[in-house]
Formats: sequence, C-alpha cells, structure tokens
Amino acid sequence: MAESVYPPTVDTEFETAAALADNQANPTLPRLGAFLHGLDTDGNWDRLRSEGDDADALAAITVGALRTLGEAYVFNGATWDRLRGTTNGVQVQGAAAHASPVLGNPVLAAGRASAAIPTDVGADGDAASLWTNRNGALLVGAAPHIGLNSDPWNLVHEAVQFTTQQTSATIVLGGASEKIVVMKCQIQAFGTTAFDCQVYFAAAAAFARGTTRAVFDGTFKPSATLAPGVVLDGPFIAGTNGDDLLLTTSAAGSVTVNVWYYVIT
Repeated sequence: MAESVYPPTVDTEFETAAALADNQANPTLPRLGAFLHGLDTDGNWDRLRSEGDDADALAAITVGALRTLGEAYVFNGATWDRLRGTTNGVQVQGAAAHASPVLGNPVLAAGRASAAIPTDVGADGDAASLWTNRNGALLVGAAPHIGLNSDPWNLVHEAVQFTTQQTSATIVLGGASEKIVVMKCQIQAFGTTAFDCQVYFAAAAAFARGTTRAVFDGTFKPSATLAPGVVLDGPFIAGTNGDDLLLTTSAAGSVTVNVWYYVIT
C-alpha cells in the first residue's frame, strides 16, 4: 500500500503564481489573471491593446507638458483612425501680453480689418465680426446713423412755425411709454421782433432754466436785413418716458423749427 502524502501534490500545469504587470510576454502555459476587454460590434469581447511604451520619451517629459504613452483612435464609420498630435505633445497656450513677443499660436482677441464698410450679415441674430481698420483700431458707427436705414427706428420729420408768443407749444408729442430722441434741430428766426427761445423736453410744463432738459436756450434779434438761425446736431434724448418736445418764446417773435427724431420704447 502506497504511503499517502499530505498535503497532496496537484499538477495543474499552471505557471508559478505571479502578479500581473505591464509589458508581460504572452503566457505559454495556462495562467490566471484579469484582462481588460471591450465589446466589439459583432458582440464579441476583445482584449484592449496599446502600443509599446517608450522609456526615452517618458524620461524626456518636462513640467507643463502632457503626454500619453498609448495612442488614441476614433471610429470614422468604417475603420479606426489614429489621432496624431505634435511631436511636442499637447500644448496649452493663451493670449500674449501686450508688447511681448508672440510665441506659438496665442489666442488673440481680434476683429476683421477692412478699409470699406463691411457687408451686412443679412439678418438680426447673425454672428458678426468686429470691424477694425487695417492698423487694428476698432471702428464704431456714430450715433446719427441710427434710424437712417429704417431698422429698427425710422427718422421722423416735424416742423412748426409761430408768429405769436408761445408757452410750452408742442413740437413733438411723446407717447406714454416712449422717449423722443432728436437727431437734428433747425431753429430759424425772421421778422423784426427780438425774443428769447427755448426748445426743451417736458411733460406740458413751463421751461425752468437749469432744471428742464433743454435742446436750445437762446435769444434771437432779427431785423429787416437779418434772419438769424441755428442748426443743432443730436442726439438729444428725453429724460422721462412721455415727455414732449416743447417750445417757449418770450415775445411775439417769428420762428420756424424743424426737427428730425425717432422714438424708443
């Protein structure tokens, strides 16, 4: 009778147990271990693979650089394409300081240089490039252009003429939820009577110098050979919704007033 051995010897044909590690050769004998797999489009599980590591490249990594030792792929619908980067790895760059050398490809705040007025983008809500001259100076439209193109406001013309004394006479009536914006105002005196004249914004109130928002406050002294006048460029903006554009004269002077304006709500 053979002598029993305890514990019994079991020949499993497995390699000697060892911890899994990177860069191991494929096993020649059965081995137990955990491997990372991915499910392919055929419903099969495939082991995920990577390129071999590069010890020299790893040693060359410097502070601020970002590097991966494997390679990334993207599926184009038919095949897998390898993503490639620069030889220096992924670079993170930002704006260059004013008057400092520009290195690499900094992110710059810029506009579109043009010696001519840029073409209209075509619709409200479209993205539009900032406009600069060829030296990089930002160009902006002057306020008087507003309303000339019928969008979003139309310039409106109004004219009044008086030959008698006026107190808070209406030139333009303001809506309850509107502000009048005067872009140009012409005041022309005629006749032979001298008079003070005020054109101003108010809600049907008398003119108060230093308090009322005036467009014009002056004196005309016309004669048989002299018809003084003035042309004023705006914008002149009402201070309160609903304010009217009014005129007051101190005597029975003869005056004509023309205004070009639009309203905002």
